[in-house]
Amino acid sequence: MKMNFSDFFVRMNKTAFVFATAAVCAFGAVSCGDDGDDDDAGGGGSAAGNTESGVIQTPTGEKKRVAKAGEYSYSYNSDGTLASFFDGDVTYNVTYKPFTVTLYYKDSEIEENASEVISLNGKGYISGIKVSYENYDSDGDGKGSGNVSLSYDGNDHLTHVVAKSSGYRTEEGKKYNYTSKSEYTYTWEGGKLLKVAYNYSDGYEKESETVEYTYGSNAMQNVTCQYVPAFIDDDLIAAFFYIGYYGKGPSVLPTSCKVSYKDDYSTDTENYTCTYTLNSDGTVNTFTGIENGTMVYGNSASAGSKIAAKPAIMKKPTRGLYKGFFRRIGNK
Repeated sequence: MKMNFSDFFVRMNKTAFVFATAAVCAFGAVSCGDDGDDDDAGGGGSAAGNTESGVIQTPTGEKKRVAKAGEYSYSYNSDGTLASFFDGDVTYNVTYKPFTVTLYYKDSEIEENASEVISLNGKGYISGIKVSYENYDSDGDGKGSGNVSLSYDGNDHLTHVVAKSSGYRTEEGKKYNYTSKSEYTYTWEGGKLLKVAYNYSDGYEKESETVEYTYGSNAMQNVTCQYVPAFIDDDLIAAFFYIGYYGKGPSVLPTSCKVSYKDDYSTDTENYTCTYTLNSDGTVNTFTGIENGTMVYGNSASAGSKIAAKPAIMKKPTRGLYKGFFRRIGNK
């Protein structure tokens, strides 16, 4: 009987799943300036908190804090550190010393417990993540752990991600072990994001996905170097792209993208036209593309309203570049 890996834990995103700063260094607000050489030393996962989390600096020097990015909403503590985020289904809580993101969910069919311990490099960007999870349902139980490493170039662009995990799933008295590896490569040129390539394998199946970006004559300058869900929507770790923890986004907003997917059974290609409206300070207001929605900002001097946790509705997630990292074995 063939074992198939199904999506298990893809909302911790994104992306994502992923991002405050190490106690020895402060993380600056997102802007398009070149900060020089890459510093990819791990932060040790002992962050005390970043009071500038989610802050974007406009060309005039004004700072705004991201409160919402499409379906993702963010809550901040009174000191400005990230307190939680909500992905439309589940609330993820953030604690510090060490910097940790946790999820607990339970309903009549399933119980899940998962956590990420996050390390930062010298510039405050995520350099590593240690993940552990447990889940229980009527068919059995599972447990696993994994590690993610991230690299950046000298312009603070994310260039390479490697995610490895291992664990087991028990069903009908049988225990199934697995190991998996996901790898992501981001290609840049002149401040533009040209391509994101993803490859996944786990010993049972393989899959790959490529997102190729184009920039038409009507392409808008991205003066705040933001990531927005119109062109980046990567499940688990996506939430952290939009608040600056994965480095700087492209200096120009792509006008379209082509998503090509392949696994052991099928291939698929989807094309998206990406459009945006901007606020007077250059920040993105509304967007369409892979996802459609609105960016909402608050005053960086305040923490922003708390988000009430809502009952989670477990749904099958959409395909994304990071979906392969957290999976559980499903016997079909």
